[in-house]
Amino acid sequence: MVVKYPVLIVLIMFIFACSEDDNPVITNIMPQIDSVYIASKWNPQVSEPYKVEVFTTDPLGPSNISGVQFFIRREPEGDILAADSLYDDGAYYHKDDGDVFAGDGIFTNRFYPDQLIAPVQSGNYYFSFQVFNKQGITGRSPDFVVNFSTNFLPAVQLISAPDTYSINITERSLHVKVGDGNGSDDIIKVYFESQKTGSQVIKYEGELFDDGATQNGDVIAGDSIYSALLDTGFAIGKNGTFRLRFYAIDSYQELNETVPEHEIEVTNFAPQITNVNVPQTIEIPAPGGNFNRELVTVSVTDPEGLADVDSVYFFSQKPDGTFANNGLPIPLVDNGRPFNINNPGQETGDDVAGDGIYSFSLLVYSDTQAGTYRFIFYVVDKAENKIGPFEREVIIQ
Repeated sequence: MVVKYPVLIVLIMFIFACSEDDNPVITNIMPQIDSVYIASKWNPQVSEPYKVEVFTTDPLGPSNISGVQFFIRREPEGDILAADSLYDDGAYYHKDDGDVFAGDGIFTNRFYPDQLIAPVQSGNYYFSFQVFNKQGITGRSPDFVVNFSTNFLPAVQLISAPDTYSINITERSLHVKVGDGNGSDDIIKVYFESQKTGSQVIKYEGELFDDGATQNGDVIAGDSIYSALLDTGFAIGKNGTFRLRFYAIDSYQELNETVPEHEIEVTNFAPQITNVNVPQTIEIPAPGGNFNRELVTVSVTDPEGLADVDSVYFFSQKPDGTFANNGLPIPLVDNGRPFNINNPGQETGDDVAGDGIYSFSLLVYSDTQAGTYRFIFYVVDKAENKIGPFEREVIIQ
């Protein structure tokens, strides 16, 4: 019996050590503020509130965080002028707080400057944030400096842009003159959007620059004339009359009040099928579960580039006059993925992705109907230009 005690003690210590590894004790339960989103400038005359977001973490998970508060001072360690809370409730309990997902650890609220401090005096204010967990432990952020001052909205004053656009025209530059009562340095971004006449869809197109760079179509840097060049990508998916809308954003994250528009007629040219490659004949294999595979390919070009191609497909009419795939179109793909019998529609054996050669693996089994099949091919671009039919026949025997 004496010789067994050390073994028993070692065994108990081993089990205890394994238990500690399997269920480690969390000793650090300090909540953290990972990041804070807050605009660096607030205008007391705004018509929309400013959104404040705090991203938090806790070793025990986001459900262990009980709240986030912030405090406003005129000096880093001065008296508290105002305090308020942020919420992680998905705007359920506080419908105007702007929070999106409840319980994700992101605490949010929205404020007007004079809602926090009245009357508002121009100058810098210091925001500090604290997070609290259910154990009563707090974490604090460094101070964030927010400048409260009256802002003059930016204004897009003049527009110079072509009335028509296609890949054949030489005039492709856009120019807008932008002003700001706080000075030209207050402008941080100028961009434009497009909207087709009669449509509710608005598409962000891109930025304009005042950098003197020829690739942007700009001439003189710093002259408050912002420029952009329309390239073939602009015509992708567009055909008809579009309204271009121009915006300027200043350092207060505020936009021009009046949004000027310019109409432009966009011509999108149809794609082309340059080659269709189908086998003339395919043999039906002997019974036994095997199949014969032949690759069908369609070569496509588009004046606006291959990015404008929406789909390439065909219909397959059988010898008895019925259509395969329940009469639905059969897509071809240009994804460069090797053949996979378990997913032949997408992994069809296409050679190179993005080369404009669309592929489909035609599989012939022992029970395939013999005779002449008629394949009818089409290509459609993103502007809804449709080319076809291109017909080919295949004899399966």
